Amino acid sequence: MASTARIHRLGFDEFASLSAAALQAAGASPATIASLTRATLAAEARRKPAVGAAHLLDYLDSLRSGRLNGDPVPKQHVSRAGVITADADEGIAQLAFDQAFETPVSRS
Repeated sequence: MASTARIHRLGFDEFASLSAAALQAAGASPATIASLTRATLAAEARRKPAVGAAHLLDYLDSLRSGRLNGDPVPKQHVSRAGVITADADEGIAQLAFDQAFETPVSRS
């Protein structure tokens, strides 16, 4: 029996748009959407699908079920030069990292 399955390849812009819509529907904030979409696209561009589009489905499930905070307020603490501790507020680590990454840049 022949398969009738079709493969539709998405460009990065189309994927970003669909990803943002799905994340918004799952309860993610604009900051979470931007950070997670950027990280997912970066993983796909580096041919790391295990942490790319395939993993996005896990994030959507976690947002819908409440296991992830869709609108977190990550906090950073600079204890000494070069050391930043980040608390993701039960949201995605990518957002906490993105915000913590800006801390040393703005302090220089």
